[in-house]
Amino acid sequence: MVDPPPLIRPTPGPVRDGFHYDRSRPFVADQRRGVRLAARPGDAVAAPCGGRVRFAGRTPQGDAVTVACGGWTTTLLGVASTVRRNAAVTAGQRV
Repeated sequence: MVDPPPLIRPTPGPVRDGFHYDRSRPFVADQRRGVRLAARPGDAVAAPCGGRVRFAGRTPQGDAVTVACGGWTTTLLGVASTVRRNAAVTAGQRV
């Protein structure tokens, strides 16, 4: 497994739901493979790492932006994107 890149917090809001995942039972309901941060509508959201935008658009869960960061991928949900697919972004850049 590749070590994760250095990540920055995409928004300063508090953690609403933490990471919860059991590899021995990967498909059990109510697992969270990321963290949920509190933010107000219109708050700036930053790319957590430098890389290339792999997705920017609507999903069944709402608007999202996915950034490929080396061997890792980060997805931000609930983000009205200001970037387009295949755009290069730097860590901390507003997405």
